[in-house]
Amino acid sequence: MRKIFAIILISFTFMFCVTKVSASSNAIASVVACKYGFGDINTKPLGEYVTSRLSTSLNFHTVYNTYSPTKSILKGETTIDRYFLESDVLYLAGHATKSNMAWEGCTIPKVGIRAFDTDYSSTEDGYLVGVGQYDLSRVKFVMLEGCDTAKGTSNISKFFVTKGATTSLGWSTEINAFSAKSWLTRFWDKVSSGGTIQEANNYANSATYIASSIKNTVIYGNKNLKLSTLKTLAVNNLSSPRYGSAKLENEYNFMKKVNSNDIIEKISYLIKENINSNFNIKNFEITTSYSDGKKIVDLIYNIDGVVVELGYTIFIQNNYITSIFDNTNEVNLNDLGKEIKELKISKNSTNTKNKIVYDYLTKELYKFTEQTSIDSYGAIQKGYSIEKIA
Repeated sequence: MRKIFAIILISFTFMFCVTKVSASSNAIASVVACKYGFGDINTKPLGEYVTSRLSTSLNFHTVYNTYSPTKSILKGETTIDRYFLESDVLYLAGHATKSNMAWEGCTIPKVGIRAFDTDYSSTEDGYLVGVGQYDLSRVKFVMLEGCDTAKGTSNISKFFVTKGATTSLGWSTEINAFSAKSWLTRFWDKVSSGGTIQEANNYANSATYIASSIKNTVIYGNKNLKLSTLKTLAVNNLSSPRYGSAKLENEYNFMKKVNSNDIIEKISYLIKENINSNFNIKNFEITTSYSDGKKIVDLIYNIDGVVVELGYTIFIQNNYITSIFDNTNEVNLNDLGKEIKELKISKNSTNTKNKIVYDYLTKELYKFTEQTSIDSYGAIQKGYSIEKIA
């Protein structure tokens, strides 16, 4: 089971962990994440992972990261002539609403950013930095990993692009950090191998995850942006054809017309006829997400309430099934089903907040419990706890 889990001011140097990579490119990136201190809601591991990918796979000249953000950091400069929020790439992960993102618990007082040109502060809400006051035309890509950062027609992800950023990516719904690391891994794999932001988004969304809400992404601005153009050193460790622009090894392409009443019926038919003749829709949990103009249907393997991170992902665009991704990893699902049934898991163990997850590689069972918190801004963050039960 895959478990999910500097900004530099001369006078504040001791607060940061700065990673520098020698390269002739002057591209810089900035990362903000936080361990909130309640439940298991913690975006710090995500920030650490993205920092690693930016400084190694993409060879950015400098990556500035902070897991204890402050007003001085967010409003500070990374270089003499460049503010933190004007970095080439920004990765910001935390509690969010459609108009702001805030960090607390890891920092006192509470701080954040908002989709305005001016700052805001109060005793209760802390300090919010208005990102619109900065030259966002210097930002090539910003990822705002938080609930609702791309919700509706007016949101903070769109605001970055409106104010000059080349490309932004946010989430249109509440998301759970449980599958975020797996999603980010695929996203940065594709980016590092030369893929565009849109290609990386599609590649990440083609996999099966326990928490499929991670696929509710929205891209604003130039979807064809390639971050690899910001670096000068070659990336050889991810040059496998699997990460190229050609279709993936597990991808099946179709142009099958569907309507709202027969989607599952036609998906089942296509899988049985072309991928797995023993397919039975009754053995799958069905979830739906939306990204980049596509409807994404996920069929997640589920036997007697026990979920396995295997299944099928289906892309539907303009009422046509265009792709089905076989994410069963060549596992015999019939044999796996028998294996799970022999465990005799109590059906009372699962409910809307709990899931029993089976790691088919290690043969271990885990109870996944969803946790939700809402801060004083109304920002929602979904976390999780994992308990090994067998």
